[in-house]
Amino acid sequence: MNQKEVNFLSMCRSVQQVLDTNKAIWLPVPVFVQQSDTFAQLIRDLSTAAKGAELRSEGVTEHKLDTEARAVQLAVNLAKRASVYALDTNNPALHDQLRVSRTALLQRPDNLTLSKLKDIYTRLQALELQLQAYCITHNDITNLNELINAFEQQISRPRTTIVERRTYNQEHIPELIASLRLCLYKIDSLMNLFADTALEREYRSARMIQNLGGRHERGLEQDMEE
Repeated sequence: MNQKEVNFLSMCRSVQQVLDTNKAIWLPVPVFVQQSDTFAQLIRDLSTAAKGAELRSEGVTEHKLDTEARAVQLAVNLAKRASVYALDTNNPALHDQLRVSRTALLQRPDNLTLSKLKDIYTRLQALELQLQAYCITHNDITNLNELINAFEQQISRPRTTIVERRTYNQEHIPELIASLRLCLYKIDSLMNLFADTALEREYRSARMIQNLGGRHERGLEQDMEE
């Protein structure tokens, strides 16, 4: 939510508090009861949508980074041991493919890191029996594969979370705010039923609490003065 929307929600909550406090005054008026109930539900819906809009990708990103770090660390450790095998068997090409650093892998874009991890896994798996003498076990290779798969699944999750948050911001919240504005317009128009009451005076004050430092919305500011 932007600042204007936050201010609007704050104003709506102030209005709701006024309505709750003065319920005894408007409760005998069915048409006003209907609008008040609608208003209260819309505020609840907007508050829920606002929480959805505050979904953050940080936690998801941190989980991805943790999985990536674990996968990279294990891959580097195993690759270094396997590089000794490559030297012992006079296989410089394999040695060059296995000589990777943790820092270099973590600095790559996710997809490139994933590709390199898969390449290391494939080479280790193909030499599993030969590498046992170099302290590389079947469980080590299996664990590496599991970490790689987990990392691959998590790569797209932060972007998905951002899209979810954007959907709330671009669709749900504007729709709810539009509905709230219409409901407030109706309540504004009915407020003259309670002229010179505490409800009318407190409502007027509450409705002015919006868009701080900016322009006021057309509505009560004009309608209640006419």
